[in-house]
Amino acid sequence: MYKENLISVIVPVFNTEEYLNRCLDSIINSTYKELEIICVDDGSKDCSPEILEQYASIDNRITIIHQDNQGVSVARNKGLESAVGEYVCFIDSDDWIHPDMYAILHKTLVKNKDCQIAECKYQIVSKTVQNVMSDGYSVTKWNKKTMMDNFFRVNGEYYNPVVWTKLIKKSILNKFYFVDTVNEDWEATYEWYKRSSCVAFVDLQLYYYFFNGNGIVNSKFK
Repeated sequence: MYKENLISVIVPVFNTEEYLNRCLDSIINSTYKELEIICVDDGSKDCSPEILEQYASIDNRITIIHQDNQGVSVARNKGLESAVGEYVCFIDSDDWIHPDMYAILHKTLVKNKDCQIAECKYQIVSKTVQNVMSDGYSVTKWNKKTMMDNFFRVNGEYYNPVVWTKLIKKSILNKFYFVDTVNEDWEATYEWYKRSSCVAFVDLQLYYYFFNGNGIVNSKFK
């Protein structure tokens, strides 16, 4: 069951009070407005829960789920259980997105109806950067063989399978669950590619992956 054209944005949150406002601001200011924003508080001990409540009070698209600390995979699964959008995407709570990311990926899937996933590039950044223009981009379609060749780097190409650059049709996520491993993103991407017939790749850096080499956020960079 899903709501047509709605994007379910799943945000696992754990002790990111310093960065959470930036993340949530980027989502609610997205040029694509048909969103449900599911924030899963994974037992945060800082002010993250209070920040979430503040945002939920001003934007009725935000839903908060509280749970004991069980890790990012369990938090993502909890968000998936609640998601009712036709599409699903993920964002880490210390990262942020380009204002047009969801609009571009949604438009890409609408235009390429044989594809179940649209994905973009990302930037690794250590501070807030100015958004670049998002026009004049190209879209490349990958069939299942190309997906798997890129995943396994058969031809030596660089590819980093991550979940947060992708907009996924929820119809392929039936009975899918994240596995609590060191490489949960690789496991998920492989499973999604197996379930897909086509991926549309957008040649734009629309996701900002925050890397703080001097802080606790360093632990998420594997």
